[in-house]
Amino acid sequence: MDTIIPMVLIILGCCAVTIYVLTIALRDATRRISGMNERLMILVGTKDGNDSAARALVALSKPPIKKLSGVAQEGKSAVKPEGQIDVTVGLG
Repeated sequence: MDTIIPMVLIILGCCAVTIYVLTIALRDATRRISGMNERLMILVGTKDGNDSAARALVALSKPPIKKLSGVAQEGKSAVKPEGQIDVTVGLG
């Protein structure tokens, strides 16, 4: 019994490390495949001479130029309307 428990723990640890390595490899593989798929879509969109499809795919990867209205931003404090009550729940 003194040798079986450490052996089981070692085998479980090896299984955990193997699962971790396989998930990291799968994550990297899916990132590479999705990047390749995006490049192929741009290439196919420009192949037929249709520039609008290529422009749309390139614009999809760029961040928006104009700030979106209604989106909260860090560092800005909103003006509170009169009569509004702030309630802090928890340790605050």
